[in-house]
Amino acid sequence: MKKLCLACFLLIVCSALKPANAQNDAPFFTLTHQIGRGHVQSLEWHPTQDVILVSTIRGAWFYDAELHDLGHIEEARLATFSPNGEWVAGVNAENQITLWESKTYAPAGKMAGHEALVTAIAWSPSGELLATGDREGNLIVWNSQQQRAIVTRSVSGAVQILRWNSDNTRLAVFTIDTVLQVYDLRQENPVFEAPPVRCCGAGASVDVVWIDKSTVARVVSGDGGERHQWNTDTGDLISGAWPQVDLELWLPSAISPDKTLSAQGHTTGVKIIDQATREELRMVEIPFWWVTALTWSSDSTRLIGVGAYSEIYLWDVSTGTLLAENREHAKPEPRGAWLMGLGDPNIAGLPSWSADSQLLAVPDDLIAISIWDSTTGTRLTLLEGHTAPVVKAAWYPEDHWVATIQDCWFDGEAVVKIWDGDTGSLIDQYAQGGCPRSIAWRPEDHILVSVSD
Repeated sequence: MKKLCLACFLLIVCSALKPANAQNDAPFFTLTHQIGRGHVQSLEWHPTQDVILVSTIRGAWFYDAELHDLGHIEEARLATFSPNGEWVAGVNAENQITLWESKTYAPAGKMAGHEALVTAIAWSPSGELLATGDREGNLIVWNSQQQRAIVTRSVSGAVQILRWNSDNTRLAVFTIDTVLQVYDLRQENPVFEAPPVRCCGAGASVDVVWIDKSTVARVVSGDGGERHQWNTDTGDLISGAWPQVDLELWLPSAISPDKTLSAQGHTTGVKIIDQATREELRMVEIPFWWVTALTWSSDSTRLIGVGAYSEIYLWDVSTGTLLAENREHAKPEPRGAWLMGLGDPNIAGLPSWSADSQLLAVPDDLIAISIWDSTTGTRLTLLEGHTAPVVKAAWYPEDHWVATIQDCWFDGEAVVKIWDGDTGSLIDQYAQGGCPRSIAWRPEDHILVSVSD
């Protein structure tokens, strides 16, 4: 079982080798094609327009309010809009903090300073400052106009969340060891530190929100999750709550920009909650399983979420109506709501090469497979017909036939389909007893072997 990046499979070829006597020299590889889209890490709305930024481990994708494609910045990991929407900040392939123009996607500057992998990035409300943190606990604040570092700090662990207060004077830093610290950047030491999270572990879903310029809230979703608010001037706990143990609390939550509503993940949807009364106003339904991330529109009227398979949903909060959905980032196996960090999903038998290495089968949509031509990097056809996520594709050794199986634990239908990879047409299908977990062609004939639980 290999760990492959389902979102963006890189085809690399060996273009040259050094002479035979240089035995220790490594082969030289070049990138020829990049196929697919990265699994979703975060979502963000443009500050003034109906443009949605989807950040993945392979770049930033831009969509309109109907989740149609607008553009792509290939290298922009951890991408985020500036407060005025003119710029996108992110991390390029060399781990440099990079600025791009949001309309043209043209690069506008690079800032080097982090040696460890950058894990968090945040604009100040004024747009003048940009804070970044890395896996080794290094915090840098940059002047975005001059594109230089002005403050450096060392914090307690890998930085997960960075949040500025409303007047650009304080920065909340949440680290992997669940410590929340608040820095006044004019001082060396933090002005406030909250007790570590006492539940859920480092994998819990956490949201940090400034209620006003001195009051910070930490919301932890997990088994026995917490909701606390502190006055960072005095260090006093303003309010705190420890909900009952509940599986739903593993799911993410997000507070609306106007601070009046919160969205709480649920096993069958998303709860919309009145922040003042804690009353549940409505339940927003999702077509499949849980959500792994939630983000509000800037006017607090719409909610966008990432499903368990990296599909994207957009809702009208006042009615609970599903306005649009996009499954271009979807992958064939669900991930837990708490697994939103860096890294590639473990997807077993996909992507899959044809025997002659000409064609490549990769997940596309939630329950389909795209067939790509490896020599041109173009998609040839889409294999549609499964009713559950496809978890394995096996190519026939002597032709472009490909057999696929779906996750029958998800749907209950134990079905094997055989396709013509060149045309996308269905050649045959059969159902069998038990749930097929793997399939393979016998090399010497047309026999297809499937293994069931």
